[in-house]
Amino acid sequence: MSAAKTTKSTRSTAGKNRTQKNEPEAQGESLNYPELAALTDDKARELCEKFTAAVKSKPTQVCFLLDFLPLSDSAGLELSSFRRAELLRKYCGVEPWLLTNCYQPRFVENAKRQLRLGRLSVAHIANLYDFVQGIDRAKLPRRKVDLPLNAGWKTARREGTSDFMVYDSAGRQLMFVRHHPEDLSLDYVNYIKDDKIVRRDTYDPLGFLSRTELIDAEKNYTHSALFFRPDRTLALIETYRPPEHEGERPPTDTVNIFNAQGFTVQRFTYRDELIAWWLLQLLDNRGITYLCVCDQLMDYQRYFIELKRQQAAHPNVRVVGVSHNCHTVDPLDVMNSTLGDNYRFVCDQNQRIDRVITLSRWQQEDIVARYGEQANPVSVIPHAIPYSREEAEAPLEGGRQLPAHSIALVGRFAPAKNQALGLELIKKVRDSIPDATLHFYGAGGLECEVRKKCTELGLDDCVTFHGFVPDLKSMYKSVD
Repeated sequence: MSAAKTTKSTRSTAGKNRTQKNEPEAQGESLNYPELAALTDDKARELCEKFTAAVKSKPTQVCFLLDFLPLSDSAGLELSSFRRAELLRKYCGVEPWLLTNCYQPRFVENAKRQLRLGRLSVAHIANLYDFVQGIDRAKLPRRKVDLPLNAGWKTARREGTSDFMVYDSAGRQLMFVRHHPEDLSLDYVNYIKDDKIVRRDTYDPLGFLSRTELIDAEKNYTHSALFFRPDRTLALIETYRPPEHEGERPPTDTVNIFNAQGFTVQRFTYRDELIAWWLLQLLDNRGITYLCVCDQLMDYQRYFIELKRQQAAHPNVRVVGVSHNCHTVDPLDVMNSTLGDNYRFVCDQNQRIDRVITLSRWQQEDIVARYGEQANPVSVIPHAIPYSREEAEAPLEGGRQLPAHSIALVGRFAPAKNQALGLELIKKVRDSIPDATLHFYGAGGLECEVRKKCTELGLDDCVTFHGFVPDLKSMYKSVD
């Protein structure tokens, strides 16, 4: 399957009342999927057959709402959505869409990587900025970008790379030019004044200027971003307010969309209004039922609100919220504690969605107990590891059985997973069980920090970091 076919993007020309989309075909033409027969759990097979029959009766498109397509080998919410999409394809014959809202001109390359890793097989990926910028990646040719330099300027290449610095005749630093390490295409250019970055131009891998960021050098944040179409016309301007805390994404101040003639055709105050506008256009085929699955992403809340406000115009769109963590700030006070930011759209009465999915019946009961009859319909879908009973009871083959009193923590290294607490706990456990060991499975940005704390606590001899493990079956069997 070619990369172009696996990453078809959706395109729009704002202001011309013309939208070009790749509509999905009616799915579920046959109930005879070989993988479905392999399901040994009768209830699971029954549910898959029921869902597939419903899809066959009326064209249905499942959409996973994501922030971005990750480049790394492992990621949390995104990887979970990849797996859910693969299960739908495998057992129900459904090809989901992946809809991403972050500016990511190299999402095609990221999709190729996930394909090579065997984690991504869906046929349709749509991106908000590709839509607004009118980019059809399947048709546009790749062009080489030649960056003009004035006579008298000097360059100094960074050793071992294709990147270089640009200096004027007086030796003052003017630019830093970065090329992508894989295909050596022009990635971005930083423009420098008085040793501070004041502007950054980002280039699309297809070979055109895609975005210009204007940077407040004193406050060190981007105050404006201009996005361009492949024909160099201005498509979008976003302005931002200074972030409250260093390192945070600056909050959006205004969003303006322009047509090819340079006239403003849409104006928004918040970025989530832009996302809502995009999805309301994208999912507008009244002959298709859209099932939008969202896992704790706040940027999509405005879309859910707009859907409910315009329910008569969009009766064919259903929103499913996934709660894979405790929905309250205090997990010990589920009746009175403040709702977590990521789950307000799941539980709040004013932002109701069509269905909530939790991981356990206990959380289902907690939500229903707190909200009563006003609660959104709540279903339970536990974490799934595709074991048959025979597999679960069979001895481990070809793998290393961990010793008794082994504890496994599975998940990416991120603040929400709190692996550091696991280190504190294993230290206490070993006071009573000296041979207890702790095993981390996963990867992520905080791994180095957790490793450092492990050494500081003197636990290197009883804690093992196994990295990302794709085979969860063998992993769990090795623990017990």
